[in-house]
Amino acid sequence: MSFDTFRQALDPDGQLDFMLPVTLNTGEVIASAVAAFVDSTSSSAASGTTPSVTSTTFGLISGLNWGVTVWVNGNSAPAADYYLRFRITTTSSPARIVDRTVRLTVKQT
Repeated sequence: MSFDTFRQALDPDGQLDFMLPVTLNTGEVIASAVAAFVDSTSSSAASGTTPSVTSTTFGLISGLNWGVTVWVNGNSAPAADYYLRFRITTTSSPARIVDRTVRLTVKQT
């Protein structure tokens, strides 16, 4: 599976915010957004020591463009690629669920 990659690597002992841009359909807004680390297939929760999501927020950037921002703590995770899945629910009727997974690299210190 191929995933987009965040451009900035995470320090295993640090904390950074990452923003995922999302374009919605006319009349849609984000009702909720959650983010979690998953395995490389993006199908189940990641195991072992991984970075952790400390908060998730979302907001309108302009027009139909929204952003979902997560604060990620390195959690002393080993240097590796990790996969962060965003699950975004919109206010459309019926509700539309958008899943996007992005690769995040924890850098070697």
